[in-house]
Amino acid sequence: MRGLSLIFAFLIVMFNGPSDSPHGDKLDISCKECHTSEGWEVNRNEISFKHEITNFKLTGLHTDLDCKSCHQSLIFSEAKPDCMSCHTDLHQQTVGFDCIRCHNTNSWIVSNITEIHQISRFPLLGAHNT
Repeated sequence: MRGLSLIFAFLIVMFNGPSDSPHGDKLDISCKECHTSEGWEVNRNEISFKHEITNFKLTGLHTDLDCKSCHQSLIFSEAKPDCMSCHTDLHQQTVGFDCIRCHNTNSWIVSNITEIHQISRFPLLGAHNT
């Protein structure tokens, strides 16, 4: 009888215990939020996972990206939420790291460059203000 108890305890641990997730130990969601019983392929239009619960809410053009664009590995927590992790800093760190001051997730085009310059260290004056 004791042998059956040990087998039963072993089976409980095997089926309910921690698993070796390829996503690391920080991802605390059910597999079925992204995967189906048919296979491991992920269809972004069918997943129930909401990126809003992470450090990085997907807005603008980020909503159309393939997940692998930002998540180079299956350990999703390794993706950094700062812009420079994925985008080249054409300003070469001369204007700081707060990209959202001038840019948004819909476009890199700065539509209000004059207003931004007026509140910066380099206000557009004279012939530069046209």
